[in-house]
Amino acid sequence: MSITRDIEVEDTGVLNVRWRNGALGSMNVTMLTYSKNLKGSIIILGEKSSVYVGGIAANDIRLWEFDKPKDYDRKIHEASYKTASI
Repeated sequence: MSITRDIEVEDTGVLNVRWRNGALGSMNVTMLTYSKNLKGSIIILGEKSSVYVGGIAANDIRLWEFDKPKDYDRKIHEASYKTASI
């Protein structure tokens, strides 16, 4: 049980990983934002791409860049949406 919040999970988690091809990745998660959700984000940084999905519910595509454009790239920002229920 968490010692800071009355929830049945850990307060904070950190994950570091090295994939078979040598790429590195990390993830940080916390349930300790007070008094409400402050932010959710996913950031992917690659040799030939960068992606940043942010917003209070990770619902806003803020950056989508790849070295070779795809047909669907211009539609990606349409996937962002507003939310008031978190």
